[in-house]
Amino acid sequence: MSWDELEKRRTADIVSRRFGVSAKETVFVRDGYELTRHLLQCARHGRSRAAAIYPADEQETINQAVGDSLNGTRPLLLNQFIRPLRCRYLQLPGRYGGMVAELEYLSPEPERARRMAAMEAALSRAAADIRGAAGPRAPDWARAYAVVDYAVRHHWRYSEDGVWSYTAYGALVDHAAVCMGISLATLLLMERMGVPCRYLHGYRREGGTVGHGWNLIYCGGWFHLDVTDAVTSRDPLAFWGVTALTDRSLEPGLTLPGPLRCPCPPDFIRQHLRKGTIL
Repeated sequence: MSWDELEKRRTADIVSRRFGVSAKETVFVRDGYELTRHLLQCARHGRSRAAAIYPADEQETINQAVGDSLNGTRPLLLNQFIRPLRCRYLQLPGRYGGMVAELEYLSPEPERARRMAAMEAALSRAAADIRGAAGPRAPDWARAYAVVDYAVRHHWRYSEDGVWSYTAYGALVDHAAVCMGISLATLLLMERMGVPCRYLHGYRREGGTVGHGWNLIYCGGWFHLDVTDAVTSRDPLAFWGVTALTDRSLEPGLTLPGPLRCPCPPDFIRQHLRKGTIL
């Protein structure tokens, strides 16, 4: 065994003793990306804690991954019904650090498993409906439009009714959710349809206090999309193709992927709708 492997094992043993976790369950992650995958795997198995060791010089990316897993543009843990993480870190002399994350869920098992299965089934049904509406060789903009049209056709509505309205489950299963749940469901559907998508959150007015969530999608260019506005107005093209925010502001710390542009603005979509070359 190399000296490096011995140091990893020693660090894992210290983490195990300090935090009361099994050394066998303490995994080595190279960076924030691998930590996110580890957290997601633990969440899928319903574990209450996730322990890891990592290179000490990756501490910044580790911290970023923890924040992004719930508050970033691809908050993977939110769709596992997890409450905000409580993390403890262990800084040690040497090349490695350690951490443990406490995973607390919105509901206990087996209710959580039942709701996860129901959401996955609803997601699969919705994806099949959208593929059928868009057609087998639909371009990315047509698939993206079909996602929004699905939400409008199936009467998704804005509703603040309990904790599940803040999740994708609320939109996909109950067809009733707040902007956060609608946007998280949109993220899942867009990714299922092969359309790059991000979850954004901020405020309805510049410097305001009313929180809001929406999406950013890529169809030849990145642009804003707000399915909450679409289902409220019953218009799939409401807030479609927006490239400059005038009625809302991003949460500080969120960044956009360079200049935005929309090659498929609403008039472009309407023209295809009139011709019958979409949906």
